[in-house]
Amino acid sequence: MKSRLTSIGLFILLSISGICFFLLYSHFRLNGAKIAALQQQLAELSSVRAQNKALQQILRQFEKLEALRKDNDELLRIRNEIRQLQAAAEKRKFNLARTLSELQAENLRLRDENQQLEQAPEAISARQLVDVNELTQIGQALSLYANLNDNKLPENLAELKYYTTADAFPALEINRFEILYHGKLTDIADPSKTPLIRAKFRNHQNQRPYLFADEHLEMEEE
Repeated sequence: MKSRLTSIGLFILLSISGICFFLLYSHFRLNGAKIAALQQQLAELSSVRAQNKALQQILRQFEKLEALRKDNDELLRIRNEIRQLQAAAEKRKFNLARTLSELQAENLRLRDENQQLEQAPEAISARQLVDVNELTQIGQALSLYANLNDNKLPENLAELKYYTTADAFPALEINRFEILYHGKLTDIADPSKTPLIRAKFRNHQNQRPYLFADEHLEMEEE
């Protein structure tokens, strides 16, 4: 009886031990499966992180490329504007060159016409009359200058400014005349044959007016 109870006790103990072992084994396997699942999730998470990192790198590269594209577009726009400005400048340059050429041609034409007008007998006669009239006024100023300066003549016609009326001298073209005699009028032996001043320019007949010391004018051919 005692041995039977012992056997039953051992059986029960073994059963309980088996159940505990089975439970422990099942729990261990369950934990292992969970650990494996967690490891797989960690692996997938690492893969996702790597993919995210790669995607971020690709995104940064894309942003750089987009910035480069915008810069390239801006550069192309600036180049186009420069080409347009260069084309406009070339056009203006061409127009200016053509206008300058036209103006030069017009200037030559006007110069030729002016020369023809200046050489026309009517213009030459009118110019001679002006020279004779101015030479007469210069002679009057010379006479007054000599009377007030011990019969001396001026070294330069500009000195006659104060021996003419205020409105007369500015109208005189003194640069068209030249002084031939320097000294005193009283030293001249024959005033009627001694020229004092003459016009610088001759007419078409190679003549120009002379003012003599006795204040008479003559047109002399040279």
